[in-house]
Amino acid sequence: MNSNSESSVITRDEQKKYSLARYIRGMLPGSYESATLENEIGQRMSGRGDGVKLSRPVPMEIVSPALATRDLSVGNFGSGGALVETSVSDEIVPLLRNVPLCRRLGARILTGLSSNVSLPRQTSPSTASNMPETGTVQTSTPSVDQLILTPHRVSVSVVFSRQLILQSSADVEAFIRDDISRQINLAIDSAVISGAGAADQPLGILNTPGVGSVLFAGTATWSSIVAFETQLASQNVSDDGSIGYLMTPTVKGRLKTVAKTGVGVTSVVPIFLVGETDNGQGIFSVNGYRAGSTNQVPANLVLCGKWSDVVIGFFGQNNGIDLILNPYSLDISAQVRLTCHVFFDVAILHPQSFVVSADSGAQ
Repeated sequence: MNSNSESSVITRDEQKKYSLARYIRGMLPGSYESATLENEIGQRMSGRGDGVKLSRPVPMEIVSPALATRDLSVGNFGSGGALVETSVSDEIVPLLRNVPLCRRLGARILTGLSSNVSLPRQTSPSTASNMPETGTVQTSTPSVDQLILTPHRVSVSVVFSRQLILQSSADVEAFIRDDISRQINLAIDSAVISGAGAADQPLGILNTPGVGSVLFAGTATWSSIVAFETQLASQNVSDDGSIGYLMTPTVKGRLKTVAKTGVGVTSVVPIFLVGETDNGQGIFSVNGYRAGSTNQVPANLVLCGKWSDVVIGFFGQNNGIDLILNPYSLDISAQVRLTCHVFFDVAILHPQSFVVSADSGAQ
């Protein structure tokens, strides 16, 4: 069992040279493409010298969230431009999607899991008593239970034309990685937030018994925002730097228009519940803590908690993500199907580490 801070199966230099598109082309029947580096890394991860040609692990560093933004290459449409041949951009315009934020707020990652993993958890302490000099102290035993991480499968299957794989008129490499990785990461992020704990889903924060609650009952106020922090502190939840708020963009927009009011809150310029402190990574500030906004949160609810008490465990040899290429079933239409499987689970170490609003924060 490894943490995400340990050494990787792929070096930084290999990450720069690794091409998922070249690996896929090399697996296509009849292809003469040589994917030497990609095959070597796949063999290194699987521990097999030959393995199954159409199914071999790919490092997590390759199939990972695409966080960087890029500018499109454009030209000027000047005088006589209508007579100029249209050029195709070297980038594919990305789809507008939800933003995964749980890991960015501090959720911890366990990788390389194989069998089910037990996380022992203390649920009650021993008892200390004031005693006379020769009094007999009563023995006590702290209570312990277990959180069990078991594999849950999240998969995505994408169909590409063989021509798209073979050509490179657009950024095919980024397109393949981005489309697969974003959907996988969104599914995992959604499970952390609102997993049902049934129907093959892990148990997420919103459905975990024992999570605290704050009722807005109208427009959010400074007092109701502070109430999240107060509940966490009342449950002895200490801040290790990972306490933060999570909300929807709608709630964020609403809170940016609501000014603080109350005794001692005076300013010529209104001080709003959300300030202009976004760091360009989707993280801003609420009540002095980090906060993020994403449409992954349902019903405009607001979550606040210690995100390091969320553990996401990934199951698989050498932290690999299995990509299975099927070039046969869609052969008459010159298409191939690429399927990605990831096995993971979510554990909320302490329900008391999170507080969720009982109603919308966008009232």
